[in-house]
Amino acid sequence: MAGCILILGGDSFLGRAIERFLTSEGYRVISTTRRKNSNKPGSIYLDFADIPDDWKPPVPIHAAIVCAASTSREVCENNPAEAYRVNVTAPEMLAHGLLGMGIFMVLLSTNLVLGGSKPFLETSAAYSPIDVYSSQKAEAEKRLLALEGSGTGISVLRLTKVLDPQGAMIQSWLNHGREGRPVEVFDDVLIAPLSAGHVGQAVLALIEKRGAGIFHLSGNREIGYAEMARLALQARGLSGELVVGIKGRTLNPIARLLPPHASLGMNQLAALSGLGPPSPEEVADCLARDISNQPKRS
Repeated sequence: MAGCILILGGDSFLGRAIERFLTSEGYRVISTTRRKNSNKPGSIYLDFADIPDDWKPPVPIHAAIVCAASTSREVCENNPAEAYRVNVTAPEMLAHGLLGMGIFMVLLSTNLVLGGSKPFLETSAAYSPIDVYSSQKAEAEKRLLALEGSGTGISVLRLTKVLDPQGAMIQSWLNHGREGRPVEVFDDVLIAPLSAGHVGQAVLALIEKRGAGIFHLSGNREIGYAEMARLALQARGLSGELVVGIKGRTLNPIARLLPPHASLGMNQLAALSGLGPPSPEEVADCLARDISNQPKRS
């Protein structure tokens, strides 16, 4: 199995999606799981909250993607030490070992580390995290990029909002649409949406070109969740007129904390790979295809 790609955090939405994408491109993939009794082929047990000091991949690999993260606001705010082990300590421990073996690493990160004060912030922008989660991701970025050998072995890929076609939000939109019921969606909270397929393309480009440093992947414009809901419904042949825009920043305390802008500049990734930012319409079409093609999540 020489030349395999390792996904660290294969139970996550993005971990599963990236694995499907890489497999469809002909790559051999193994992934880690927190489930001790998992019977999924090609999966190996690894809990980011308790990584053995001497952990090594059980088979030869040439690249690893860190998808595991503690993203729950409740966990990060109420138990920051637990979240820190997953978001900072574990990636750094793994990087020490993997870089020493000559294995290229990609750390998935978030646009929130930059704070979103302006649209399309580039990789040179100063860190300005907005909460515990983004503060921990910012620290993880710094620690990994500072490791010996990181000039040729570490890539940080910051992502804007990646929409999960089987997540509760998208499924709620579609269920309302199929039943002909109005659906209330925030129209004043902005995203620069991505599909998981776009993330897979970017990750593969970084691995194939061994792109070291920080890269951004973003949608090509910022839109409200309500507009995205309309596009998602229309892509499935449903009525976008069922979407009712509401003021999330007034009604929802978490929405009030989100930054005013959600996009990132993609100059570095575009120069390396030729990939451009997808439009919300493209993302809606990808969601529609993924909903049709993916099995229901257990």
